[in-house]
Amino acid sequence: MGGKNVAKKYRSTKAGNVNTLLVESLDALGQVRYDADKTIKGKTLGLDLSVVLHKALGDITSALEFQIQPPVPVSKIDDVLNKMILLFKRCDVKLLVCTEGKHHKYKGRVNEQRKKKQSGAQESVDKLVEQFKREPTSKLIDEIKKQMKYSVYVREDILAHAVDLLEENGIQVLSAPYEADFQLVYWELMGITEGTITVDSDIFCLGSKLLVDNLSLQSKIGKCFLIEKKDVLDHNVLGSNTSSWSDNDLIIYLALCGCDFIRRLLGLKDEQITDFMKKWKKTSTRQEEDSLLRKLCRD
Repeated sequence: MGGKNVAKKYRSTKAGNVNTLLVESLDALGQVRYDADKTIKGKTLGLDLSVVLHKALGDITSALEFQIQPPVPVSKIDDVLNKMILLFKRCDVKLLVCTEGKHHKYKGRVNEQRKKKQSGAQESVDKLVEQFKREPTSKLIDEIKKQMKYSVYVREDILAHAVDLLEENGIQVLSAPYEADFQLVYWELMGITEGTITVDSDIFCLGSKLLVDNLSLQSKIGKCFLIEKKDVLDHNVLGSNTSSWSDNDLIIYLALCGCDFIRRLLGLKDEQITDFMKKWKKTSTRQEEDSLLRKLCRD
């Protein structure tokens, strides 16, 4: 990464989260989407299976098949996995696939909200279908399709089928004890893998060095973003025009931003975080950093 592909140094003026940094990194690097057969050729990569399955379930055909009772295999799952297997064989990529384990307790609230949304959508689908039987209209069809897409989730039979398909093709699938992100990053840190295929950019703050993002299987060679953590830090310097971020800067920033299941530290607004990071980047000693943090807590 970097070099001739760097279009400009993008200087953000608004706080957000690690995904904000990632999106801006793509802008800073000229949004280059690489040929997968060249960029990941010969690598050993970890893969978050839930990301692949969620994406495959995201179209209307999958949503329709999801509704069939008794359950049947979702054809899009087979299509996506078979294309992925062929691409990685062609690229001589060794995959180590990870499935989700037990979620962090603080994510319970978010998971419950997601389940409630999914079950609510399913109830809407059932009611709309009954209504359609009495008064079939194109408007009802559109609404049924919309609610169907919200009702899907990775059922146990879908996950089991995907695991069987991967293992039949010689790909090792392991279950994480907790969330997949932590296991995938651990493999990187231990030198078992060289990077991770996922859409969850928060793996950078967990210690990941290389993210293979937005992998497309629409062609034989494949397309993807290949993003190194150092480029995210070098080309997204929130509140600074002079220096890159360190790992410590990233941790401070993310602690202030929070995430979807952990509230923001001190409840700061975007503008306040931006202002703090400007001051933070101007500190030159540990004593100045400590003083700035203490003042932030007091204020």
